[in-house]
Amino acid sequence: MTMNDITIREIAYGSDDYKKELDIRNKVLRKPLGLDLFTEDMGREPENIHIGAFMGNELVGCLLLVRENETTLKMRQVAVDDEYRGRGIGSMMVRYTEEYTLQNGFLKITMHARKTAVDFYRKLGYKPRGEEFAEVLVPHYIMEKILYSTSRLRIEKVNDENLWQIAAILTEAANWMISQGFRNWDPESFGIEAMKDKNNLDELFICYLDDEPAGCIKLQERDEMFWPDAREGEALYVHKLAVKRKYAGLGISGYMLEWAKAQVSHRGRQFLRLDCIADREKLAGFYESQGFVRVDEKKVLQYFMSARYEFRV
Repeated sequence: MTMNDITIREIAYGSDDYKKELDIRNKVLRKPLGLDLFTEDMGREPENIHIGAFMGNELVGCLLLVRENETTLKMRQVAVDDEYRGRGIGSMMVRYTEEYTLQNGFLKITMHARKTAVDFYRKLGYKPRGEEFAEVLVPHYIMEKILYSTSRLRIEKVNDENLWQIAAILTEAANWMISQGFRNWDPESFGIEAMKDKNNLDELFICYLDDEPAGCIKLQERDEMFWPDAREGEALYVHKLAVKRKYAGLGISGYMLEWAKAQVSHRGRQFLRLDCIADREKLAGFYESQGFVRVDEKKVLQYFMSARYEFRV
């Protein structure tokens, strides 16, 4: 058998090939655990995208794709018939799936990978996220891969014509934070007139994915509220870093921070600085993953503690 003998294509729900797919999923993924696929709730099967690997007319491998949201597909139940394992069929199906994902307008694949398969997916560019957890009796990890090229991203300065775009991003972010129990930002403060009154438009930037506004960042020359003790001209200061919810988890915040670091060098500064509410552990962890070091915590406006971070360029 050579790779040229294998064809990867979609399987129609309810077809004879679909019935063979169910048999392979059950044989490879459930029976070894003492489980039976046919006792599970399969009500969403018609909504899923079914991918099969064929040698001639024989189905030898399969996987499912489930729509998670507007930008992400979840890959599930990757299975290769025991007789054909170790021949690169799994890798072929994953590569086909990645092409399918991009061709259909999605940007990321996520999955629950069995612990025994983590190294296989890591070699294909997938990264584990979070802690180990149990699913169908065996250890799993969440893994994901961002597929789009950052060449599709660009950052532009805000002006009167696109101010409404950054206002919309920040309003959405403020409402989302409220839904999560954080009231850092007031949605009312992001109206067009309020944005003009409270901001220097030269400090506001929008990140576009292709031609759609995907995120925003404010880059200040000084920050007297959060960094009153800073020396003039030693740093740039990040505020209003936000990403549209539909693009969350796609690396856009990290891209904007890398752009801001480059701005620090370009303008002859030493540090990029930012802050967050001290007890927002997930956000603090994100900044630390981007290379920022916690400097200290400082009470701001007498009612909340802010953790201050900096990155030395």
